[in-house]
Amino acid sequence: MKDRIEKYVRSGHYTVLFESDRSGTYQNNQKGWVDHLLSERIIFSHRITSPDRPDLFERLHYHDYYELVVSKTELGVEFCANGWETMIARGNAVLTRPGFPHMFKIGEGFPYDRYVLYFKNPADIVDDPLITDFITRGKEDSAVFTGCGEELLRRMKEAELLLQQNASPYSFSEAKLEICRAFLSLSKSGCSEASPATPEQPRSVREIKNYMDEHFLEIHRVEQLCEVFFYSREHISRIFKKHYNTPIHEYLLCLKLIHCCSLLKKCETVESAARQSGFSNMSSFVKLFKKHIGCTPSEYKRNSQ
Repeated sequence: MKDRIEKYVRSGHYTVLFESDRSGTYQNNQKGWVDHLLSERIIFSHRITSPDRPDLFERLHYHDYYELVVSKTELGVEFCANGWETMIARGNAVLTRPGFPHMFKIGEGFPYDRYVLYFKNPADIVDDPLITDFITRGKEDSAVFTGCGEELLRRMKEAELLLQQNASPYSFSEAKLEICRAFLSLSKSGCSEASPATPEQPRSVREIKNYMDEHFLEIHRVEQLCEVFFYSREHISRIFKKHYNTPIHEYLLCLKLIHCCSLLKKCETVESAARQSGFSNMSSFVKLFKKHIGCTPSEYKRNSQ
């Protein structure tokens, strides 16, 4: 996660507020919130997005790391993933695993208030079998936990206060300890995984997305989807964008890049991973990869080993 922060500092998106060898506090110059680098592989943040932000409706996106979101918003937040939608209330937690497309829908007039935690591996939090098993268990690539009460929010708030009151390596270690306790309370408490709600998207939109999820390696052009579903390019693009706030060609690219990243982690060569993921032109592939992933394929492969 440290390389992610360093990239944003170099680009001018972040301002350094405090920094040591392995930790630091950084101001997001575009969105206003502060990110805390608790260690080289963990980012913690309290984020509030104003309801008048034009980009409040998130796009389908994915990360190459774990994400934990703990909501402070009472109403109006909806988590969308894998063809289903679930309402998120205050104190609910959403754990999303690497490489899994997802998004949050925010109701009109509601601020989006949440704690966010990014980490590369479960062992980055703590080398505890109970917590590691809790994070990695299950077949789904995301989980929504309800019934957590205020305990989880209290732990997150304690971590935030420690970082606000004293910017020192000691405070970062103490904040990380509070995060460990938050995971421990989440794994031991009466929290339960929420069942997926009945999808609100029209059946045709869900079928298009499900087909793309299963056959993306065989799809090279949007026109191929048009032939399968008997829609014009304009219509299929319009209904997909309406319900997922993401252009259909960008989602197809997203799926291919996720697949490519998984191959690079398995020590495939860059050229082999690109071709197996549907990229025939290496020059354009490298440019697309760097634009969307933030580094070259070679750098990603080296950092993943």
